[in-house]
Amino acid sequence: MDIRRYKVEDFVLDPNFKRWVLKPTISDNLYWEGVFEKMPFKLNEAIHAREIIINLSHKKFNLSEIDQKLLWDSIDKDLSIDKEDEMLKIIPLHPVGILKGSTQKHFRNNRQNFVWVKVAVISIMLVFVGALAHSFFTKTVQIEEEPIVYEVKKSEPGVKMQLTLKDGTKVLLNSGSTFRYPKNFDLETRSVFLTGEAYFEIAKDSLRPFIVHSGDSKVTALGTSFIVNAYNTDQIDIALLEGKVAVKTAFDAKSQLLNPGEALLLDHTKGILKKREFNRDKILSWTNKTIFFDKTSLKEAISVLENWYGVKIVVHDIPREEIFFSGKFKEETLKNVLKGLSYASKFKFTINKDKVEIRF
Repeated sequence: MDIRRYKVEDFVLDPNFKRWVLKPTISDNLYWEGVFEKMPFKLNEAIHAREIIINLSHKKFNLSEIDQKLLWDSIDKDLSIDKEDEMLKIIPLHPVGILKGSTQKHFRNNRQNFVWVKVAVISIMLVFVGALAHSFFTKTVQIEEEPIVYEVKKSEPGVKMQLTLKDGTKVLLNSGSTFRYPKNFDLETRSVFLTGEAYFEIAKDSLRPFIVHSGDSKVTALGTSFIVNAYNTDQIDIALLEGKVAVKTAFDAKSQLLNPGEALLLDHTKGILKKREFNRDKILSWTNKTIFFDKTSLKEAISVLENWYGVKIVVHDIPREEIFFSGKFKEETLKNVLKGLSYASKFKFTINKDKVEIRF
């Protein structure tokens, strides 16, 4: 059947759509994403159908596809009466419908009401069937929802890690980061948890948002690419490269929307949000195996080098005036990086295995 003519029940009875809702794959995501890009006017019906499929899947009994179709046909037959009678028999599902039940506007919306009446009738019938089954069986089987099983990945200092999640999302973890994600995403959202820094390329799924939790903040996206820096969960930095994301914090009731090229700094200790533009080369430098210093403070530079090379750096005789570093180092050894920085900043250094001493 032509999807352009699909109603809610057609989506519910479509085995391919049902499979996508309950057990999505990368190929299914790509197919249905393409469908709704071409036919966005079908998205509402698809969303309603998805809710019905999920509700049916949570019940303690299953209807075969044939039984589901017979149920829809039966409801269609019972509700297919002439327009005057059908308006008298419709039970509004919203207070506005009750208040305006006798208006012409309500009459014009009768087709939409029919869909919701069908949904309501099916829900009532399912509850009735469940109650009836309970009365016939003295011993009931308690079905519990399966607990979410998480995978935890840790990239040690000096090591970066690349992951591809089951939905096709690509994640690149920077050194010293921890990433927790479910083995299988649920039917509603795709939620993951990050401490550290990661680059995300989100696989498109118009019905399930991708949510990155870091401390008390969360970044929500559908299909996009962005970087989250959350080494310090009190200060989180989000930079959007493509698409759109919404950022929600514990101290701000309103979600902050970012456009490509915008970054948002969250300071939870001070309750401050700061939106700004960012240097794309700098923000992506670590994903390209490049250290990028641009008027970087001594404290921040030391932290970057310790995490990048997995060493401990001790600084002696720090000058009173503030020191900043600038320079790019692609796939360089620690010795070469320190040598390059020492020319301008006039310091000496020694490297002994994983211990480094800098002396001004």
